[in-house]
Amino acid sequence: MYCQYCGKPVDDAALFCVNCGKQRVGPTPAAVSESPTQKLASHLRVMAVLWLIYSVFRIISGAWTLVFSHYLLPIISSFVNTNEDAQQFVGPMVGMMHAFYGFSFAYSLAAGIAGLVAAWGLFQREPWGRILAIVVAVGSVISIPFGTALAIYTFIVLFASGAERNYQQLASHA
Repeated sequence: MYCQYCGKPVDDAALFCVNCGKQRVGPTPAAVSESPTQKLASHLRVMAVLWLIYSVFRIISGAWTLVFSHYLLPIISSFVNTNEDAQQFVGPMVGMMHAFYGFSFAYSLAAGIAGLVAAWGLFQREPWGRILAIVVAVGSVISIPFGTALAIYTFIVLFASGAERNYQQLASHA
C-alpha cells in the first residue's frame, strides 16, 4: 500500500506514514478483543500471584506473632511478679495473651496454607481451585485492608457472569 499524500510505500498495519508522518486514510485494522475465557485466564494468573504473596505474608506474620509473644510475655510476667499490685490485675491477662497469640498463630498458619493451596489450584486450573479461592476469600474479608481487597477482587472475578462456565473450560483444557 502507498501513502495517499507522499506516494511512498506504507506498511498495511501502519496508522501513519513513516515518510511524511500524516495519518493514513482508509480502513484501519480491527482491534482483536479477548474472549471472556482469555480475560478470566489473565485475571486468574494475577489472582494466583496475589494469593501466593498474601498467604506467605500471613504465615510470616503469624510466626512473628508467636516469636513476639515468646519473648514479650516473659518480660511482662517478670515485671508483674515483682509488683504485687500489678500481679492481681495483669497476671491473669498474661495467660490469656498466651492463648490469644497461640490461636492467632494457628489461624494465620491455617489461612496461609489454605491460600497457598488455592493459589496453586488457580495456577494449575484445578476444578476445585475456584471454590477453594472463594472459601479462602470469605475467611480473608475480615483482614483489613489487604485481605479485604483481595477477597473483593476474588469475588468480582470468580462470581462474574459466566465465570463458572469459563473456569470449567479452562480447567478442562489444563
